[in-house]
Amino acid sequence: MCRLRSNLKDRLRDGFYWFKVNQCSPKLQAREQVRFKDEANRVFQRIISYLDKWFDYEGSIYKHIQILNLNREEITFDELTKIASHFQIKINGDDMYNEFCWLREWRVKQRENVLPSMSSG
Repeated sequence: MCRLRSNLKDRLRDGFYWFKVNQCSPKLQAREQVRFKDEANRVFQRIISYLDKWFDYEGSIYKHIQILNLNREEITFDELTKIASHFQIKINGDDMYNEFCWLREWRVKQRENVLPSMSSG
């Protein structure tokens, strides 16, 4: 939800509605362009207001586990233990550390495998 809200705010700020729409808008008359942009901005603002009203960004479970995002560069062991503590999960710290090290190595290998294939394509 945070990413959705952020994406909508970016689109609203930049006046970027959708790629095809932005390509077609110069074909509209100036008055139609202004009308469309006003309506699109109102839609984005209403969606953002709705999300702000009904989604708890501070107390959300997602706020606590967002560090597990696979796109994130680094995760620390301390961050993982804080998640376990927050959810009152009993852990074996030594086993968790071993799994943390395995995960860190796996993520490095995945980045190495993905990045070369992206640059060659």
